[in-house]
Amino acid sequence: MKNQYTFLAPLLFTFLFFQILLGYSQTVTKLYDFDGVNGSRAYGDLISDGNYFYGTTTEGGENNKGVLFKIKVDGTDFIKLHDFNEAAGAKPYDGLTSIGSELFGVTLHGGPEDEGVIFKLNTDGSNYTVLNDFSGNTDGSLPNGALYFDGTFLYGTTYSGGSNAGGGTIYKLRPDGKDFLTIHSFNGSDPVNGSQPQGELIFDGIYFYGVTFNGGTDSKGVVYKIKPDGTGFMKLLDLLGVNSINNVEPSALLLHNGYLYGCGYLGGSNENGFIYRISTQGTDFAILHDFDVSTGIKPHCKLTIANEYLYGTTTAGGISGGGVLFKIKPDGTDYTMLFEFGTESGYNCWSSLLYQGSYLYGITTGGGNNNDNGTIFQLDDGLPLGMSTFDQSKSISLYPNPVRDILHITLTESKETTINLYEVTGKLILQKNIYYSTQLETGSFKSGVYIIEIDNKTQRFVKE
Repeated sequence: MKNQYTFLAPLLFTFLFFQILLGYSQTVTKLYDFDGVNGSRAYGDLISDGNYFYGTTTEGGENNKGVLFKIKVDGTDFIKLHDFNEAAGAKPYDGLTSIGSELFGVTLHGGPEDEGVIFKLNTDGSNYTVLNDFSGNTDGSLPNGALYFDGTFLYGTTYSGGSNAGGGTIYKLRPDGKDFLTIHSFNGSDPVNGSQPQGELIFDGIYFYGVTFNGGTDSKGVVYKIKPDGTGFMKLLDLLGVNSINNVEPSALLLHNGYLYGCGYLGGSNENGFIYRISTQGTDFAILHDFDVSTGIKPHCKLTIANEYLYGTTTAGGISGGGVLFKIKPDGTDYTMLFEFGTESGYNCWSSLLYQGSYLYGITTGGGNNNDNGTIFQLDDGLPLGMSTFDQSKSISLYPNPVRDILHITLTESKETTINLYEVTGKLILQKNIYYSTQLETGSFKSGVYIIEIDNKTQRFVKE
């Protein structure tokens, strides 16, 4: 059942007065209330194939160890695909990665050593398979952050374990579970270059970029980059906080126009979190916004870029204290509070926002109409049509990937259609009509990640 919260609706006079005063004009629509049996406490991001959202909850389900679900984008046809358990993976805190008709993810706990697992299953819920049981030794333990697929390997991080005093790891493996390899172990005993990585990795075609919870010169965490083969590790930033005890607890990063954008859950001038950016070379660091109680505090989401604004959420603050939806320009100007979460709409949003169609979608850990189990919601901010983010669709075949000079594009159906080529920033750089297959000359392209869109399905390729 859907409920709408339109700020200019005729509610109580005082409520209406404050909304008009603040200039709200957005609409948030609640798409789903979790009920415990079908999941509870969702921290990971949603992904979409254009028709269904796919996601995980950390609690709820038959074993109260979380579930994996799908639901149509209009909030109907909720289907629980999997109940997690201690033996084969428990408590997923992160989002999913799609490759064709398979979904891949990690759980923080479960498995033989209760150190977490890497898993996959089909989009219909069948063939759940554990690809790796973490041991807590050199392979790491407590995996967190969604996996990144480069066309050959899946990459991820573990919060602890590894060969350097439990500082955590970066690893890779093939989608069939073979060739697992730890490519970097963070140093837990001398963590000057960071310790305990968290959040998903992002890739620009040459380097992965990430953040750590601990370590660095001030023990607040760091921003780093590293090549896929484990070489070229470089610390780009020592995160700072005004409190000598608390960690900044940075969110995963967003890459946009040569800059990395991120949030600190704590830190900043008010110790309530901040938004920052830094170039991929480690220069031009700037604090873009310091959060305060009235307009939202303690952000934990990876930022989302849409129509030249950064969109995000906070887990607390605002009049009700349940957090807010906000947007801000990449230069730090025009911070706008779009929506204040409440009990019925859901609150305490840790996930990033998914931009699809002309809407933004998210998921909350609490609130809703079913005993505070959380919700799924839609934000209408008058955005232009956005792309689907479900990658590696079977309807598109790209090879070789990575590519140097010629990219071969083949459809599974013999039909005429239009392909759109985007830079990883979302900038459209080419449109082309094809029938079944084509070749794309990429020799003049700069190195990096590109996105092909066909029939609202998207797939990434890497230009070497």
